[in-house]
Amino acid sequence: MSGFPTSGLATVSGVEYTWEVKHLWGASSMYDNYRGLAITVALNSEAKLKELTIEFPISEFRWERQPTKSQLISRISQCIEEAIGAGWVATKRGKAFVYSPKCLTHPSSGTG
Repeated sequence: MSGFPTSGLATVSGVEYTWEVKHLWGASSMYDNYRGLAITVALNSEAKLKELTIEFPISEFRWERQPTKSQLISRISQCIEEAIGAGWVATKRGKAFVYSPKCLTHPSSGTG
């Protein structure tokens, strides 16, 4: 995992969001099914407001197909836009909004 980004900033429509890896892809125990990468997103402010949790499918990002930082930020930005369209309002209070995007083929996969 060396070099894999675990936090950063993403700007969508002029608004800055902070993001952080909630958990990496894999299994939480030897008895659980595999899960994908999960990222938490919030407004870049001191206020405690509604977080967004992006839960990627395991097939999008895997050990052998890790994204670069720019690819990850681009995908996170796209998911933020989609989550806003699905009803996430970052300035409201409440429990986290969970968004599960459809899997995209990784841009560096060389297919297509």
